[in-house]
Amino acid sequence: MKTFLAFLLTLMLAGACKVYEKVPSVRFQGPEIQSIQSESDLSELTLKVNLRFLFSNPFNKDITIPRHDFNLKINGKKFIADIKPVQSFVLKGNSVVTKRYPFEINLNQQNIKNLDVLGKDNYLEFAADVKIDLADYGIKVPTIFGKQALRYHTLSFSYGDTLRFPLLPEIRLSNQPAHMVFIGHMEQLDLEKYKDAFAPFVTSMMEARYPDTPADDFVATLINTKVNVLGIEYTLSEQIGLLLETLTAAPGIPGIDKNDWETHLEKLNPEGQLVMDHFLNTFAKPIVGNQVLSNWNNFKYNWDNFLDEDLVITYPGANIHGLEVRVPFVIYNPNYFAVESPSFFNHLRDGNWEPLLFNATPTDANTTIAARSKKEMTLTLRIDWSKGNQGILDFVTGKTNHYDLEGETKLDLGYGPVTVKYQLPALKLQTGVNE
Repeated sequence: MKTFLAFLLTLMLAGACKVYEKVPSVRFQGPEIQSIQSESDLSELTLKVNLRFLFSNPFNKDITIPRHDFNLKINGKKFIADIKPVQSFVLKGNSVVTKRYPFEINLNQQNIKNLDVLGKDNYLEFAADVKIDLADYGIKVPTIFGKQALRYHTLSFSYGDTLRFPLLPEIRLSNQPAHMVFIGHMEQLDLEKYKDAFAPFVTSMMEARYPDTPADDFVATLINTKVNVLGIEYTLSEQIGLLLETLTAAPGIPGIDKNDWETHLEKLNPEGQLVMDHFLNTFAKPIVGNQVLSNWNNFKYNWDNFLDEDLVITYPGANIHGLEVRVPFVIYNPNYFAVESPSFFNHLRDGNWEPLLFNATPTDANTTIAARSKKEMTLTLRIDWSKGNQGILDFVTGKTNHYDLEGETKLDLGYGPVTVKYQLPALKLQTGVNE
């Protein structure tokens, strides 16, 4: 009994296959991404896709495929998209024809956002049924038992596959600083000899102490400097010495209190203290406040750092022939799938000379941005006047030159990078300052 049932099932399947071979059929060939378009302000993104179906007509007669509409589901939920109905068309006898069904989806529509499909791989289902009355063409297809003819035949369109609804990459600030560098050889000015000549003077002023100040060159010069008063030349050291001798010889001079004098003398010549520190703390501080001491301490700290530095100034000179500015930024991929980092490259060319270059490229060699990750990028602007007739003046005097503009732009929205190259020969470029 089991053997008989198996034999009967085999006959039915074989017969069904033969019937199927004798009637029109349709088979899905795959999706075809037509374009991804965005508005200039990136407020809208439209995805255009073609669905390709292969039609086969085994009859010797032409048949008409009636008008039909598609239903669309995204992740099992119905969705209304702009799918243009396919008008009826004639399928030639004994022919195989590929038909494309275009549709487009605005990725910023509210119903798309509500489905939570942006930036993800989603499962899309398309379905449509077309019923053909074979009797209209005088065609009779026997059934597997041959007792009756198959009159109506239904072509079933069905397709289910994943499709990406990409989100645009986001540009963000980088924590890295921008850089500006000169192209060429810098000039150097060595100021070490000036520092070596000036250092002893400042060091002496900072380290001089009482009462051995005359042994210090700077303080000795300061104290022993002669001052003309009423035609008589005096020095500070002579005046202090004269007063000391007078008070020692005649301590009872009326109007002079020796204790007061010793207090003033301590202020003028305190033993063992730093001259500048004592002067500022005793005389300057009561007049201008504590800020003078803070300024002096800052000076001493910076002076020590100054002595430790190599005093060589590097500056751009005649051997500089260009300028390059590098600005870091970050590209963030908000999608749940990896994409290639966007980039562009533009330059003006005159033979083998590139007077102007402007590009944006990844900072490292890896160009892939993982899902919901970021990539460090660098925006570079380079100006090169090495082969100009007047150097940098060619770019500021309003002179008109002709260059070849070459470049390319690469962008990946989840379907692989698309590169657009362009070239504009003999581009007229006038440079200078707008008035």
